[in-house]
Amino acid sequence: MAGGAFITGISGFIGRALAARLKERGLAVAGLVHSPAEVPGCRVLPGEVVHPASYAAEVARARYVVHLAAPTTAAQINGNPLETLKVNWRGTCNVLDCFRGGEGEHFVLLSSGKVYGTPETLPIPENHRLAPTTVLGKAKKAAEDLVSFYADYSANKRFTILRIFNAYGPGQKPDFLIPTILRQLDKSEIELGDTASRRDFVYLDDVVDAITTVLFNPRDPDVGAADLRIFNVGSGSSRSPAEIVDLLGTIVGRQLRVTVDRQRLRSGEADEERADVRRLTALGWQPRVDLKSGLELTWRSFNAVRA
Repeated sequence: MAGGAFITGISGFIGRALAARLKERGLAVAGLVHSPAEVPGCRVLPGEVVHPASYAAEVARARYVVHLAAPTTAAQINGNPLETLKVNWRGTCNVLDCFRGGEGEHFVLLSSGKVYGTPETLPIPENHRLAPTTVLGKAKKAAEDLVSFYADYSANKRFTILRIFNAYGPGQKPDFLIPTILRQLDKSEIELGDTASRRDFVYLDDVVDAITTVLFNPRDPDVGAADLRIFNVGSGSSRSPAEIVDLLGTIVGRQLRVTVDRQRLRSGEADEERADVRRLTALGWQPRVDLKSGLELTWRSFNAVRA
């Protein structure tokens, strides 16, 4: 019988936190790293997700496989859209192939709320049509289509897609919105692109809770051969960058001013994105960290790293 967990992208923002949580649960954890890295208590394999030779045997042996590896920053994604598609599609196909041919029980893909495109209704339910308008959304939809296909033709396997909205927290790459603001807190003005579009921000610990909730949730006895479940992961509320700056101003104890750099504006983005998370809360999951608390925890971690 297969055992343990394998995480592609284990050294990333979500991967490290998930690995630590799975270790706490007593699982042996291994994972794939794109660049040399150490993850405490875990076995890491250097390699590329598009080249499965380096990790195929480990995936085949793992009971749980969580697929995170993909370009994450806007510069990577929008600067090279075809590479983004290749890594998402071919990488996902490779990991699915190894999982399907192995002893594993449950495959989880971390996708994105960007697969919905411009929302026709808010909050966005999982059965909303998929009409992505961004490179990330289109690449993640391609990966989701693969998972759906494999689920249809893989007996005795479980598949879950988690559509993550705007995850944030300690250790996030500097290119993302909240680290971008934190780096500028010593200045008199915060320079941003879009300050008005509202997004659903969900704290890192809540994302990890969501992954473990679906990973260890019992199989539905009424589900047949196509065992695929899809869940949104968000807070269920939305805030603008300007509101985040105001909250951080309250946390640091001074008023912060914002200036707009229009060169940072991104095309194809919706005015508001907000997740309907009722399907996930029905499993017992709840977002536990409100935005102000999460921002304070992130700010404290940021300062500790700088000190």
